[in-house]
Amino acid sequence: MQPQSPPVPFRSCLRSAGRTVSAAIAGILLAACGGDVPVALSDEDRAAAGSRLIPAFTDVHAGFVDWPPAASAPTREALDAVAAADPRLAPLSVRLTGEPDADAGCLADGLVFVTQGLLAWVETAGELAAAIAAAATQCPAASADWAGRERVELPPREDGSLELRYGDFRLPGNAALYRQLVRRGCGGEACAQRVEALLQGTEWGRADLDRLAARLAAEWPDSAWLERIGVDPAEGATPATPESGPPLAGLRAFSVRRDGLAHVAESRRLLYRGEIFEAYRANQQARRQIRHDPAAKRQQLELELHNNHPTYAEKLLGELEADGAGIPLEAFWRAWARVQLGDEANGLGMLEPVLERLPGIRAHYAAGTAHAEIGNLDAAEDAFRIVVEAIERPPFTEKAGDWLDVIARRRQR
Repeated sequence: MQPQSPPVPFRSCLRSAGRTVSAAIAGILLAACGGDVPVALSDEDRAAAGSRLIPAFTDVHAGFVDWPPAASAPTREALDAVAAADPRLAPLSVRLTGEPDADAGCLADGLVFVTQGLLAWVETAGELAAAIAAAATQCPAASADWAGRERVELPPREDGSLELRYGDFRLPGNAALYRQLVRRGCGGEACAQRVEALLQGTEWGRADLDRLAARLAAEWPDSAWLERIGVDPAEGATPATPESGPPLAGLRAFSVRRDGLAHVAESRRLLYRGEIFEAYRANQQARRQIRHDPAAKRQQLELELHNNHPTYAEKLLGELEADGAGIPLEAFWRAWARVQLGDEANGLGMLEPVLERLPGIRAHYAAGTAHAEIGNLDAAEDAFRIVVEAIERPPFTEKAGDWLDVIARRRQR
């Protein structure tokens, strides 16, 4: 086995990132730049992750779903290869999430996540192994962030798929979670280079990563995973490489939903840009392709609440519940529907635990609306200011700003 490339020196990495850092977060950036930080958390930090980080993550990522048995062998081999090549990246585990967007990364304590949206594009065992290896490089920084969770700050704002995907949760109170969600890169090195080093000794390597990235860059350039691993389709797709190995059997349940899941993710992306008509159209395409899939129905629920159709939203909630489908963020959707139906008091009561468990910009907007409608102007103003200060895009920035103008006029009466 060839020795892996050395990590980028800490000072060099910080200079290249253009960052001035305090001593309080130096250890966190050391991990991001390839420093010697363990993946495993202390018992205290692991318990906190289990009670706070993982529940919030599963809300955002549509829960965990069963890992396909056909993928178990290459997954185990990839994890073993990663641990052998770089002992810092152990112990690791892998979970599949219900998220329709194509993505894979790592949370604190070595929890590698792969979305069903990415698995739908994986065709070979090597591509799966490469995606897992790239995600594993983020594990030390994720654990360091969580160990210093009381000190971490929101990362600088960036445009792109990851920022758009998780923008609802970009709040100071969510800083530790948010940093886990939007982590980019592969431990201070180019992802293809790191994957090649980590998969030495196997039949797989950077060609597998390139192949998967090229497919997504050509067919779904807005997928979050490309941004996470540093591939910019605007600069030209990763060169195609010859096929390596037979297709990975047993993934048909995911691959047949590939385009439908992509349309769901694109609908949400359009919605968060304020392009609600186009978002409806994208989800209609999804529902034609994966008619009974809960991902498309959950996205329809989100669209209806954004468009102030609470009666239909409650109908969709009932259908999802009757189907036995999980409803991520269910308490928030039900609370927001109550507020829109004019039941502000009950809506506010339902929002209280939501804002404690996983505060979001939309939850603050819903709370501000309810408070304003029943005359709690101070509470409404506080909620709308959080929204205005947190994001710089439609639709809620403008709506919250309009409400602040209304409140100012009411105070002058």
